[in-house]
Amino acid sequence: MKTLIKCAFICCLCMIPVFSIAPVTQASKTSETTVAIVNGTPISRDMLDKGIDQRRSRLAAQGQQVDPSQLSALEKQVLEELIDGEILYQESIKKSITISDAEVNEQWVQFKSRFPDQATFDQALTQRGLTESSIKAQMRRQMQVQKYVTSEFVHQISVPDTETRAFYDQNKQLFQEPESVKASHILIKVEPADDTAADAKAFKKIQDLKKKLDAGENFAALATAESEGPSSVRGGSLGSFRRGQMVKPFEDKAFSLEVGEVSDPVKTRFGYHLILVEDRRPPRTAPYEESQERIRQVLSQQKLQEVVLSHIESAKKTSKIERMLK
Repeated sequence: MKTLIKCAFICCLCMIPVFSIAPVTQASKTSETTVAIVNGTPISRDMLDKGIDQRRSRLAAQGQQVDPSQLSALEKQVLEELIDGEILYQESIKKSITISDAEVNEQWVQFKSRFPDQATFDQALTQRGLTESSIKAQMRRQMQVQKYVTSEFVHQISVPDTETRAFYDQNKQLFQEPESVKASHILIKVEPADDTAADAKAFKKIQDLKKKLDAGENFAALATAESEGPSSVRGGSLGSFRRGQMVKPFEDKAFSLEVGEVSDPVKTRFGYHLILVEDRRPPRTAPYEESQERIRQVLSQQKLQEVVLSHIESAKKTSKIERMLK
């Protein structure tokens, strides 16, 4: 199903990441810095470069590299996306779509929560030459376009059960799921720089916790009280995971345990663990009933993409667009 979700339409015209594209302004109008003008609004070379960098980073995360011979085509593709986004933004203005400060601030809080602390957040902004005001301006712009797309086009989209069923029947390979286990753990940390004495102390503590579990103490309660990992607030629960999602020693032990079994201490680069396997799911094909709403969501997004892109192409015919990119 992961492959299917990757096909979902996350409208790049509406949801350009904040760290990729700065808001369009009227500031840069020289031929040296402007790569396109849409109904009098310039798109700068800097905006294009940031968009290309973001695209290359996304491809790199998927193990793909942009060949130098492909750069020209990539530039043109990203530029067209920026033009499309500008047209949608201008359309939202025509429809008097607005975003309140409260809505922007709510998005801002969510955005900051992605960072572990204020110092990391400040460093990320500094590295990218961004400020709170510039990010909020782009958030407002993105949200305005999103609201426009929702109000103008979403009501046109419907996906009947016959379409979701047909998709499932024709693409069952997308719904194959490998073996997974549901597990909890207790972690006693050992830092890489710790000496032998610190390691021995941690090992002694994890052994003592194993004895308590063997004597009948509740795993979740002990994890909440003693575990030094972030999952302690959930009684040590890690949820379900597949092979390849955990560090190798942890994974090997978890997949070797029976349901209800607690491991002996397991050493990883994080420290010592006790692992409890709570459930195990063999490889399977997810049933249609379980997958139907996710399929409907993906197909709805694909239809929305088609409708929005068709509208953009129509709007381009009555727009004045100048492209300076060579």
